[in-house]
Amino acid sequence: MGGLNFLNGLFLAGAAAALVPIIIHLVQRRRVQRVVFGSVRFLRKMSQRVVRRRRLTELLLILLRALALGILAVAFARPFFWRPSQRAGATTVLGESAILVMVDNSYSMMESDRLKQAKQKALDFVRHAGPLAKVGLATFSTDLQVVCELGSEPADVGTAIEAIEPSWRGTRLTEALKEANDRLLRREEQQRRIVLISDLQQSAWRYRGDWQLGPGIELEVLDVGGGKDAANVFVEEVAVPRLVVAGGFPESISAKITNLTDQPANNMEVVLTLDGREVERRPVNVQARSDSPVRFRYAFAKPGDVVGSVSVSSADSMPADNVGYFCVHVTPRVRLLLVNGDASPQLVRNDGFFIQTALVPATADRPSPFEVRSIRPDQLTGDELSKVDAVILANVGEVTPAAVQALKQFLDDGGGVGIFCGANVDAGKFNQSLAAVAPCKLGGLGRGKGDDPVIISEVDFRHEIFAPFYGPHRGDFGVAQFRQYCQVGDAYAARVLAWFSNRAPALLEKEFGKDEDKGLQDKPLGKGRSLLFASATDLEWNDFCLQGVFAPFLHQFAQRLCTQQAGSERNVLVGQSVAHRVGKAAGKVELRTPEGRSQSLAVSPADGEEQMVGFVPEKPGIYQVTWKGQTARFAANLDPEEPNLAQLEAKELVAAVRSESAGDEGEARRTATVLPRKAAQERVENSQRLWFYLAALVLVILGIEMILAARSGTA
Repeated sequence: MGGLNFLNGLFLAGAAAALVPIIIHLVQRRRVQRVVFGSVRFLRKMSQRVVRRRRLTELLLILLRALALGILAVAFARPFFWRPSQRAGATTVLGESAILVMVDNSYSMMESDRLKQAKQKALDFVRHAGPLAKVGLATFSTDLQVVCELGSEPADVGTAIEAIEPSWRGTRLTEALKEANDRLLRREEQQRRIVLISDLQQSAWRYRGDWQLGPGIELEVLDVGGGKDAANVFVEEVAVPRLVVAGGFPESISAKITNLTDQPANNMEVVLTLDGREVERRPVNVQARSDSPVRFRYAFAKPGDVVGSVSVSSADSMPADNVGYFCVHVTPRVRLLLVNGDASPQLVRNDGFFIQTALVPATADRPSPFEVRSIRPDQLTGDELSKVDAVILANVGEVTPAAVQALKQFLDDGGGVGIFCGANVDAGKFNQSLAAVAPCKLGGLGRGKGDDPVIISEVDFRHEIFAPFYGPHRGDFGVAQFRQYCQVGDAYAARVLAWFSNRAPALLEKEFGKDEDKGLQDKPLGKGRSLLFASATDLEWNDFCLQGVFAPFLHQFAQRLCTQQAGSERNVLVGQSVAHRVGKAAGKVELRTPEGRSQSLAVSPADGEEQMVGFVPEKPGIYQVTWKGQTARFAANLDPEEPNLAQLEAKELVAAVRSESAGDEGEARRTATVLPRKAAQERVENSQRLWFYLAALVLVILGIEMILAARSGTA
């Protein structure tokens, strides 16, 4: 791959000049002539010593002269060291290539010996890459991790390949290829290539869009998936409510069991475990290449974090995905402030009456999870809000400016504001006072005299409010008749959760901590939310309050408002960042992992004097954060797409990302900066200047030779 090179190799033939002193010595050396004369017995020994010393001196002089001539020839050949590690910078030559080897180490690579095969293929590639290849190494799962930079020594790359370990993360092939592509686009080599070593999961290639590789970037794919879809039965996901109120209705815990084999999976058992205790066991049959939901119902009686798992009995090569973990945050009774805008003695027009009755029924066989206190709009103050978790404005047209400021502060502190419209709500006054804390502004009334009523025809069952109503016999929102409602406007920052049959929004939600440019995941912790229902809760505008779905809907509505109670998300994916508030002066904060190991977490400032900690779970299971006698627990699960081992064809991937255009302008710029090999070698040789040091060494040798020759009288 590297070593000593010569810019002018022909000058090495001049090293033959080192033979000249030897030849001259052999031709012109003095011959001793024997002369017979008288007795020389006493001088004989001295003469022999002089002769031997002279011969040694002459031999040393010959060697010095030959060495000087040989080194001089090497200096004229202009030597230099030419190694890949030195060429990793700006020096680039024709024929050189920049190659980034990407090894997939996601969870799916644990199947059979896929990762072992991938490492062997990577080692073989590096060994045969050739002397002009600048090879780098990266691993990827949810993101790309560069292990060895381009141009690293092959031995270092090989050692790094041997050290690759599997991870429990999912696979984001698109994002990994994009980052690798960006790195290679900054290189100046004439050939630039990505070598992808992966099992090529289909799910890893989602969200690609129309992205393609940059001009001149090539993709080589080495498949270690075996060319077929591996069979697997697994728990794809476990769905639980984010917030549960202690003593409330039984909550739904549902799991999706997926069978990706060619045979039906019958008589499997699905087990629900809560806090280490088996609660329920159910049989399940799942058809081949299909999935089946399994639902449990459980009433959470005590506040706190309740952790559990749903597991399926299946013998396959990937048992880790047969378990799904979850955490349910159970809160004490929710304190609600009900601001009733129409406390009419005629109950059919009293919005607050129907809300309070639904949340705290007088004949309930168990205590209500809600504690509701009702006030008039003119009684709404910051002091009142400081005592509650959420506030509901029922048929309130306007409030005082001081109340508006108090509501804003309440949202900033993580509270929830729910709004129901009604006959007392004037759009103009509402927009002047309450629009700042509502998801949207209001327009005119939606129905005129003689218009047919509308119904709620569509809801978002993915949302927490409506998720419990998904499925048959779980509540029908289409039975209520809405004779009137308020039109909405300026709802670009809100999310519509339900629609009337004429496609007018019925229920909207706004996250006040949400950065609209970054998305919900980047919102600051502790910020509040508001909900707006475009119709009323009394009988003047609709008969919604008479339907069986009304009370469960109000419970879900009120629970959704309790953002501050819910805190940070307790159910995350492996590799997803977790941030959690630990209050003021938290002191030492410890994290306990699923393996039972403890580690300290660094505390960072949040809002004001509040502090927070963060960590990234790297393995599925339950994590526990402890500080000042308090505990918060979190459940980490595999990416639900990761156990799906369905494969993508390598040629399909290559064809999808290959650039259609060579990018003439970019290619011309890149080619212009590539040096011919001779010019690149001259640049390296000029930077090293080994000839200078060799020439100086020749002068030193000749100086020594002159001194020895002068002392011995030898020319």
